[in-house]
Amino acid sequence: MMRATDAGLPTLPATLYLPAVSSTYAEFVLAGAFRRQLPVRVQQLNFLASPVAALHSHGGDVPHSSGPLFSYPYALYSAGQGAKTAAAAAKPNIFDHRDRTRTFVVADSIGHQIEKGTVPFEGVATLDRVLRWEERTGDLRMVLDFAVGGISKGLARRHVRRLLDEGQDLHAMCAENGQGLDFNACLKQTMINNDYFLENAVEPESLLQVIQGRNDGESGTWYRTMRRHYPFRDWAIPGNHAASLGLLLRRLIDMRDDGILGEMRWLHVLGEAKLPLVCLYSTIQECVRQHGNPEFQLSYDSAAPFRMGAKLQACTGQTLDAHGWALHAVNVAKVGRIGDPTSLNDFCVTRLPRSRRVGVLRRRFRARTQIGERIAVGDLCVGSGGSSDLDGDSIYLLMNHNLEAFVQAHARAQAAFANEEYAAFPEGLLLARRLIEMVFEAPTPRHLRNMGLRVSEPLELIGQCEAHLDRFS
Repeated sequence: MMRATDAGLPTLPATLYLPAVSSTYAEFVLAGAFRRQLPVRVQQLNFLASPVAALHSHGGDVPHSSGPLFSYPYALYSAGQGAKTAAAAAKPNIFDHRDRTRTFVVADSIGHQIEKGTVPFEGVATLDRVLRWEERTGDLRMVLDFAVGGISKGLARRHVRRLLDEGQDLHAMCAENGQGLDFNACLKQTMINNDYFLENAVEPESLLQVIQGRNDGESGTWYRTMRRHYPFRDWAIPGNHAASLGLLLRRLIDMRDDGILGEMRWLHVLGEAKLPLVCLYSTIQECVRQHGNPEFQLSYDSAAPFRMGAKLQACTGQTLDAHGWALHAVNVAKVGRIGDPTSLNDFCVTRLPRSRRVGVLRRRFRARTQIGERIAVGDLCVGSGGSSDLDGDSIYLLMNHNLEAFVQAHARAQAAFANEEYAAFPEGLLLARRLIEMVFEAPTPRHLRNMGLRVSEPLELIGQCEAHLDRFS
C-alpha cells in the first residue's frame, strides 16, 4: 500500500486521509474492557494493528477474528489530545504499540489548545513535554506553533504582555513587517519554539513547520520569516488556509518561486476534509509532482468520525452526484430501538437521505463496515425505562464504524474524481480543477517580470478565480 521514499515516507497516488484520533479511543482500545457482553472484543477496534501482527503475537494459530475488524495504517494524533499534561502524556495508547514499519502517523502539536487557553503554556516545560511525546508518537512531528485565530477575541494579549516582560522587542517586529502586536507575539513565540525543537529534536528532519495567518498579508509575512530563518523542508497549513484555496495556492506559488516546493516531501492540511475540497488537494498534489517533484505527498485530517461517535451519531453513507458530495449521519439514540436485531449496516441503508427533487436519482453509497456486520442496533441502544440511550461501549463501537465509513467515503470520492466520472461532479468542480492546473502551468517565476520579460502571472490568475475556488471550502 505504501511506497517508501528515500526518506522513509509513503508516496501514494492520491492525497492521504489521516483520521485525527481521540485520546479516549486511543487509550481505551489498547487496554480497556467493555462493560457488556458484545459480539466483538475491544482490541479488535485497533485499526493500526494488522492481522499478521495479531497472528504472530498469539503463536500463529488464532482465528482471523483475533485481529482488527479493519486495518488502516495512517492517522494523526495530537498533543492537544494526548499530552495536555505530563500525566496525560505518560498514558499508554495504541500509538505506542504500533508497528512502525507498517503504519505512518503525523503527530500534531498543542498550539490550538494553548491559543484557546485550555492548556497553559509553561515555557520549556511545555515545549519539552510536547516534543518528547511527538517523538514517541509520530513519524512526522509539528513544531509548536502559536495559532493566530484567536487574536480577534483577545486571546493573544496575555502572550504579548509576557513576551514584552521577557524583553522581546515586539514593537521593532511590528515596524519591520507592518503587522500588529498580537500577530508578532504569536510569530515570535513560534520562532522561540522552533529554535528549541531544532536544537533538541532527535530527528530535526522529521519536523513540520506550520504557516499561520488570517489573511494573505499575515500568511505571507509568516512564510517569509520562517523561510528566511529556518531550514524546514516539510510544512503544514492550518484550516483557514485550506478553507481558502486561493490563499493556499498563493503560498505554494511563493514556495515554487523560492525553490522550496521542488524539495518538499510533505504538506499537511489541518482539519479541512470536505469531499470536493480534498479532491482539489489531489489536483494540487498532481500538479506539484508533474512540475518537478514526483515524491511530493499531501495529507489532510479530520476528527469527525470520533466527534460523531461521541455525539451518538452513526455515519450512514455518502452521496456523490451533481447536487453535492456529502457524508451523512443519524443520531442512533433518537431513531434506534432497544432490542432491535437489525444490523448496523442494514440500519444505514434505511437512513440514507433520498432526493426530494422530482426526477432526480441520487448516487447513494451506504456505509458498510466490518463492525456494522457484527453488531445490531440493539447492541447500541441499551437504555432503561424505554429509553434508547447509548452508553460508553456504544460510543466506541460507533467511532470504529464511523472511522471505516469515512475511510471508504474518502477513497470513493478520490476514485470518482480521478476516473473523471463527470456526471457525478458537483457544478464547477471540474472548472476549479482546471483553474488550479492553469496556476501551476505558468512556467516562469513571477520575479522575472522585473527583468522585462512578459510572463504569465499565477498570482493574478489566483486573484481572478479565487471566488470560484473558495466556494468548495
